[in-house]
Amino acid sequence: MTKSRSPFNKGWTKSSPKKGEQRARMLKKCGDSCFLMPNHRSPGKSKFPICAHNSCKKDCKGILSGLVRAQQWKHKHPSYAKAAKKAKSLYTKCQRKSRKSRKSRKSRKSRKSRKSRKSRKSRKSRKSRKSRKSRKSRKSRKRAKYVAKKKPGGHFKAKKHSQQPG
Repeated sequence: MTKSRSPFNKGWTKSSPKKGEQRARMLKKCGDSCFLMPNHRSPGKSKFPICAHNSCKKDCKGILSGLVRAQQWKHKHPSYAKAAKKAKSLYTKCQRKSRKSRKSRKSRKSRKSRKSRKSRKSRKSRKSRKSRKSRKSRKSRKRAKYVAKKKPGGHFKAKKHSQQPG
């Protein structure tokens, strides 16, 4: 049974450049920065792509995937150890960058949410007051009708009995 992928690099297989033509095109267009182990002799065999295909931007998912794979194979292929080291430094940079962007997003969201929470609370309280009153009155009306029908000597039947001759 294989271990499930971590959520951090999930989806990388779809966005990664495939071996052969895509990788060769990427090496030509973006250069060495998109691979942990670029191969100029046969560009299609460049190893550990970092950038998503059709873009030259480094992707954190690709860096993490390259790091994991390079660490797995560094004992059999000593050249992979260098790639793992490079990936590790790139991944720490990537984490810092994403942490900063998350913090800025949170601060923006919190400002917006504070304002909206206040307005939502006031709206909710107004709505709930009205709805509670109307619900209570509806319930009491229904209960009164039900009780009147159920009682054997209720006001509906009492009038009918009094009209009979005695």
